Amino acid sequence: MADVIDVVMVVDTQSLVTAHPGPSQDSRKPTQVDDHFCFLIAPPVSVIKGQATAALLVKTSRAKGASDGGDTDGPGARASGKAPGARVSWRSRSLSGNAGQSVVIYSVTGQAPSPKAPAFGAFEKEYQAPLPDLVSGQNTDPPAFSPTMTGDYYLEGALRKHGEQFTVSFYITAEDDGELSTVGYFSWVAGLAVA
Repeated sequence: MADVIDVVMVVDTQSLVTAHPGPSQDSRKPTQVDDHFCFLIAPPVSVIKGQATAALLVKTSRAKGASDGGDTDGPGARASGKAPGARVSWRSRSLSGNAGQSVVIYSVTGQAPSPKAPAFGAFEKEYQAPLPDLVSGQNTDPPAFSPTMTGDYYLEGALRKHGEQFTVSFYITAEDDGELSTVGYFSWVAGLAVA
């Protein structure tokens, strides 16, 4: 079974929108942003270095020399520098947890020297999540919650063993009087490598 490393791109949307007051309204020509506004996080067990930075080095459970009895990428996959079976799921959040302003990734493309860039497919599902019960602005005692339906949206695709730059394209939405609108389209070059 393939390793899946969950990576969350966190964006300081308020600072980004302040620094780019007239962002692109064309998803095919997003406004380029630098590392001041975006960073990557992953489960600590997967991170070698770079947690909460623009350059994240992660590891899979298939450590060097480990084998599950089969090489899913065929003979010579290790020699070619691939991470056999390693995949990454890209999710996005704003610093506010997608409340008020939200971040949605719509494209992840590899910039590897190889013309065979990994494909990242989009997936969505619904699940129940707890919404804490409040009384007069305070948590109940004992703490309680009500189940609420929420959505999970992510892009997932294969990783390479060597370092790679990825262009992550995303849009920001804002809520105003209960209505959502698109603030603009952006892209960021993130570094994600598998050891």
